[in-house]
Amino acid sequence: EKDAMEDDPGVDEDLGQESIKIDSDAVRKKFLEKSNEIEKKQSKEKEEAYKKEATPF
Repeated sequence: EKDAMEDDPGVDEDLGQESIKIDSDAVRKKFLEKSNEIEKKQSKEKEEAYKKEATPF
């Protein structure tokens, strides 16, 4: 019985690592999309701020 019990956690750990790998890829993808979105927004704001400064009226 003891041996069977010791084998089970090993299987669970392997499955856990696999799901963690998948989750981290999904999180990374979502993070990259979000940071790309923010970067576009910031560059747009900088451009608008520059236009406001460039035009005195």
